[in-house]
Amino acid sequence: RGAVTEAKPDYLKNPAPLYPFLARQRGWQGVVILKVKVEKDGRPSKVSVAKTSGHRVLDEAALKTVKNWRFLPSRLGNITFASWVKVPVRFLLENA
Repeated sequence: RGAVTEAKPDYLKNPAPLYPFLARQRGWQGVVILKVKVEKDGRPSKVSVAKTSGHRVLDEAALKTVKNWRFLPSRLGNITFASWVKVPVRFLLENA
């Protein structure tokens, strides 16, 4: 008997969050790490901040956007199942 191969959830083409005007105006940057439960249909059912960017407005923009993303669910052979994944969302101002 061989090892069992399991694929973790994967991203599809999803839109990046809009950079909040206040954050751009004040030069705020950072990385938000979100904890996302991806259901077997690829939809996120729970999204929370695992690590803050240090700016609430950036965290909220990331949460709002990722709640509407779609993922490729985890798979074991032909069976898909719900699982958790951490999603980094980077807010970076160019020319900063």
